[in-house]
Amino acid sequence: MTENDEYTLKELLSPEGEPSVLQAPEVAILLGCGSDAARTLIKSDGFPITHIGTRNYVVLKKDLLQWLDDLVLKERGEL
Repeated sequence: MTENDEYTLKELLSPEGEPSVLQAPEVAILLGCGSDAARTLIKSDGFPITHIGTRNYVVLKKDLLQWLDDLVLKERGEL
């Protein structure tokens, strides 16, 4: 972790890196977009979120990476 408790891209992508549960700011870092864009994407149909209660959600890192893999395969016509 860095001094301001935010993860770097390197920390998020490392196999042993934390966290395995992400919220919008970490999703934004991984996708290289702003937090607002990440929140919009998270609310879109088909995005892999896990609800906790009625208003809170998390994104599991493994699900996000699989979603990205599937997106690339669809773009290539391989899925």
